[in-house]
Amino acid sequence: MSLKVMLLLAFLITVPAHAWTISVQGACTDSEKWEVKGKVPAEMLDLFKSIPTDPDKNIEKLKSVISLQANSHRERKIIADFWFFRTLFQLGLIHPSQSGFARVASESKLKGLGSIQRACVQCLAKIHTDRRHLPFSKQETNALLQIPMSQIPHSIEELFWELRARWLLKQLSEDEPNQPQPLERNLALFESNNQYKFVAEALVLLQRGEKASMAKRLSELLRNNRIPASFSPIADFGHLVLARLEAENAQYAAALSEYGKISQRSQWYFPALLESAWISLHQKNYERAIGLVYNLHGSHVPPSLTAEGLIIASIAFSETCYFPEAKRALHILKKAFSDSYGWLDKLERSKKQDLYALAVNFVNKKHMLPSPVAAEWLRSPLFLAGQEEINLILDERQMLETLLKRLIPLLDIKGKAAAAHYLVEEQKHGHLRESALISQLNRDLSIISTKMFSRLRERWTDGRMIEIEILSKAGDEMRSQPSQNDSLAAAGFAVWRWGKQAALSLENDEIWADELGAFRAAIKSKCPK
Repeated sequence: MSLKVMLLLAFLITVPAHAWTISVQGACTDSEKWEVKGKVPAEMLDLFKSIPTDPDKNIEKLKSVISLQANSHRERKIIADFWFFRTLFQLGLIHPSQSGFARVASESKLKGLGSIQRACVQCLAKIHTDRRHLPFSKQETNALLQIPMSQIPHSIEELFWELRARWLLKQLSEDEPNQPQPLERNLALFESNNQYKFVAEALVLLQRGEKASMAKRLSELLRNNRIPASFSPIADFGHLVLARLEAENAQYAAALSEYGKISQRSQWYFPALLESAWISLHQKNYERAIGLVYNLHGSHVPPSLTAEGLIIASIAFSETCYFPEAKRALHILKKAFSDSYGWLDKLERSKKQDLYALAVNFVNKKHMLPSPVAAEWLRSPLFLAGQEEINLILDERQMLETLLKRLIPLLDIKGKAAAAHYLVEEQKHGHLRESALISQLNRDLSIISTKMFSRLRERWTDGRMIEIEILSKAGDEMRSQPSQNDSLAAAGFAVWRWGKQAALSLENDEIWADELGAFRAAIKSKCPK
């Protein structure tokens, strides 16, 4: 379900609170509208009026709410708490409102305030819909799971299924191998024919290494188009997994078919191109292999995939006796990645931990990194999500400082103490969140660097072996066909001393882009029959 649709759809919450009832449409969305009926205390009635967009009016509202929090019995205090966090949300303080909504929603033994708690859960749903990188807290999990789906309005049912599935997958991915969490107990959260349940089952089977069972379930999901739209990236990942399983079983045609189903907008598109190129090379379909490699050279390709593509191109050119082109591909590889290889080698030896600081200093032009390393780091979805949350924390820190300066003078002594305590505590929590995120990003960047170095080291070894093969095959070909030597010299290449080449010797019509923008090759072997 799109965010736009969710904002337009509304649901009603009704709850008795003494002699008055509350209903709300679209809690925490732009269409939010509250309605209160019955004999409502005047100081409470003001809370349910339209949500102000003016920050000054929201600060005035916080002043009223803090007064009610300090001078009300438990039920009214819970309502005041909700409005305190709802107003923080309106001011853009996402983390404080997230933790506040979770606390109110998970409160136990609240008579007559179930609708306020469900409103909190809906607000949490809005937060997680807008900011998918934010983690679920334990309190949120309890709040999310304790509400029966029968009480969730149909208009936002899909959203809640998605949130439950996301939580479930996270829980299952963290299971200890020797203490597995029962799959049946977790999947019992879903209806028997629920599409999210099928997705969860397939991914759990993959995690547990039950490839055959997973492939059967995943094939069924993809064939029947049962993967929810909100989980569309999983569909592309599913095709990638199935393609790899087919390739492991030497079913190359089926593997290529699955690779071809992955969307060009997917993060799995370029790995699919690379793996398709390896299969094409294995099948000696050199034209397809080289065409796929050229497709890898886009603006958003991870550099380590580009390096592997150059190796594929060099092998394909060598096996078709385009020796200068094969040598040229290796030259490009060395020129583009030698600095990165050396830098990553030193990094591995030094065991340096504070990689996030290097990335930030690179962005701020205070420290130089090899361009391929910087691209691999800064384009990583892990880095982008982590940095997005850090940016939010930094913005919130500034907002909290401004809010304290403007709000505290408006409060009485009791209110000052309560507001200062909570908001100062939130500042501390913000620092803890930032510290934890930076630690996680350092771990992520370390893993990315290790994988990149390992991949480049393999490519370096491959490159040396290809160079030996090129010299061996080129020598054999020149001894058996002297005319080959003449054709190379006529094309402007010094035999045995190719060195740096300005361009490939391919004719313009041998590699071209088709009507869809994909490259194709028309490479015919020059090797003697």
